[in-house]
Amino acid sequence: MPKRAAAFKTLIAIPAFNEEASIGAVLKDLRDHHPLEHVVVIDDGSRDATSQIALAAGVRVIRHPINLGVGAAMGTAFRYAARHNYQALVQVDADGQHRPEFLSLLLDQVGSADIVIGSRFANGANSPAPGPAGPSKGSSPPPFPRTRNHASRMSRPAFA
Repeated sequence: MPKRAAAFKTLIAIPAFNEEASIGAVLKDLRDHHPLEHVVVIDDGSRDATSQIALAAGVRVIRHPINLGVGAAMGTAFRYAARHNYQALVQVDADGQHRPEFLSLLLDQVGSADIVIGSRFANGANSPAPGPAGPSKGSSPPPFPRTRNHASRMSRPAFA
């Protein structure tokens, strides 16, 4: 039987570049669904107040001195997760398009698959992205997660 999400130490990683307009609201919404002590913002060379707002919200911030792109930001997040013994990592975008109230749907699948991907387009649906202002009134939950387990279990993380 797979482990439940509560059994996994889970990091929420937020790659951010010049997101001062939205990062505060994203973190405020997120705190109702995940402990902020397990959230890291990867500030990818922002020239605005992204880092300061995230720090004021009480999360850890790792700054890149220049913009390296979302791939590098997530690489930093994976290394941070490995060094701090996290067993699962969820990427949440800093612009507010990922709805934290659906984190539990993703996390409930952790342990039953090697990777879990949430999509508002799964099963042919087209649920609108809410953006920093939040979800539109009357919007229904996205039809995710869909899980597949094609790869064999790894004995240690590939990013370690």
